[in-house]
Amino acid sequence: MTDFEITHVRKECIGCGLCASMDSNKKYWAMDETDLKSNLVGGKEVEPGIFKRTVKGAPDQDLELNEKIQEACPVQVIKVEKMTPATRSQ
Repeated sequence: MTDFEITHVRKECIGCGLCASMDSNKKYWAMDETDLKSNLVGGKEVEPGIFKRTVKGAPDQDLELNEKIQEACPVQVIKVEKMTPATRSQ
């Protein structure tokens, strides 16, 4: 089990749909049918157009999936960070 944080700069998303297609269960990523950009499922807007989601106690494969999605994003608007004891207390 692992803890991690996902940041999505949605305002710069080009709507290619790769993240949502890689997350077949739509646990983390889904396409918005209104503007055709991706949504970080469960994400909270922390600044205009920037969303974050903290995931605690997830299976290791969830972290691995999101790291693959981060690498695959053609415009690099997804950032995944594994939480350490130091970052958990912030």
